Amino acid sequence: MQYLNQHSTKAEYDNHFWSRVNKTPSCWLWAGRISPKGYGLYGRAGKTRQAHRISYEKTTGEVPVGKFVLHKCGYPNCVNPAHLYIGTLKDNNRDRFLAGHYPKGEGVPNHKLTEKKVKEAKFLWKPREISIVSLAKRYRVSGSTLHAAIVGKTWSYLKDCPNQDSH
Repeated sequence: MQYLNQHSTKAEYDNHFWSRVNKTPSCWLWAGRISPKGYGLYGRAGKTRQAHRISYEKTTGEVPVGKFVLHKCGYPNCVNPAHLYIGTLKDNNRDRFLAGHYPKGEGVPNHKLTEKKVKEAKFLWKPREISIVSLAKRYRVSGSTLHAAIVGKTWSYLKDCPNQDSH
């Protein structure tokens, strides 16, 4: 217990931690400090850690090196041990994707296109008339980048654009 030095007993430490939890019928929501991404934060002895990791360690055991404590419920401030499980970075990224917690469109770092350009390219592209390559040059991106945007492999949330479903 790395924070035990500020509390005279383990019970005192546990009480201090769990006193910051609001138990609902399903999730146990962290009522202490929250990170900008919504994770509970617990600080003691000059160190701050994620509350869900501490909850897992207190109730289940140590987190293996290189592993993550993930949420079955999808709520980052939940510390209910029944909602927490160990996973890999790949598991974490999959869960984030499935929950819609990932950047898209212009929120993706180093994006080359904008929503306006993708919509315009979808409108302008006419197979056998205007090639992907010529449009890609216009937008200063590779043909594969523009093709992925036009057919909806990327920028897929732009559903109501012409040409997306016809190719």
